[in-house]
Amino acid sequence: MATTLAGCFRAKDFANAKTFAAALSATFQQYPEAVGRIVVDPVNGLPSTNKFPPSIAEVREALDARQFWGQSLKTTLKRMEKANATVQ
Repeated sequence: MATTLAGCFRAKDFANAKTFAAALSATFQQYPEAVGRIVVDPVNGLPSTNKFPPSIAEVREALDARQFWGQSLKTTLKRMEKANATVQ
């Protein structure tokens, strides 16, 4: 995922590409793979909204937001299933 994200931006935008990739990799390891895949998606993720490489903090903010969204969606679906089971 780190390679995918970094590869979406110009190489000259990185002061030290290896250090940035290592930091990204360590950051992505703290989140579920599905969350990371959404964030690095070139159509809907950070590459589609950023003109320059995001900082590690911006990547983490995006990961946190997607993880929260996913958890909220799961909670909503469980409530809907429970409500449907009660009605039947």
